[in-house]
Amino acid sequence: MKKIISYILVITSILVLQGCNNIVQPEIEPAEVEVEELVVEDIEEIVEDDSEKTASVTIFLVELYNPDKEFTRESVKDTGCDDHLVPFEVKIEPTKAMLRTTLEQLFSIKNDVPDGLYNALSLSDINIEGIGIENSTAIVNLSGPYAMAGSCSGPRFVDQIKETVLQFSNIKNAEIFLDGRDIESFSSLK
Repeated sequence: MKKIISYILVITSILVLQGCNNIVQPEIEPAEVEVEELVVEDIEEIVEDDSEKTASVTIFLVELYNPDKEFTRESVKDTGCDDHLVPFEVKIEPTKAMLRTTLEQLFSIKNDVPDGLYNALSLSDINIEGIGIENSTAIVNLSGPYAMAGSCSGPRFVDQIKETVLQFSNIKNAEIFLDGRDIESFSSLK
């Protein structure tokens, strides 16, 4: 008897569930949405337009003095041993941390510099510990091993970092520290 009741319950359940599948669902009309067409020409313009993907910033490198040759680039200022500090434009990805990214770019250039230019920071492995801007003064904390390649390197080293920081319109002054020391003290290092 228990088996018959179990079969009846199973068959009843199957019939009930089968009936649920036959419920008529109301048709829902899709909402009308205006879609702006993107023409193939627009896609090509987007792909070709890299201006939004990169930003131009300036880092400062050194054009070394050569008594047999005139300077070939426009100088921002004189630096160690009658050398010139010259602007050099680089492309970076736009970011809210433009100063940090620009300094990272400067610190990353080791041997790959344009002909006739020199990076006095190339022998160093400098890291950025922190950057803040307060009342138009950039406060930059750096760390890491540094190396000077001769008696003229101190001023070159300082000027490259300082001028790279001061290029931004919202920065009027710079306080730069390397391993807790004011970077100006490196001007006299050899």
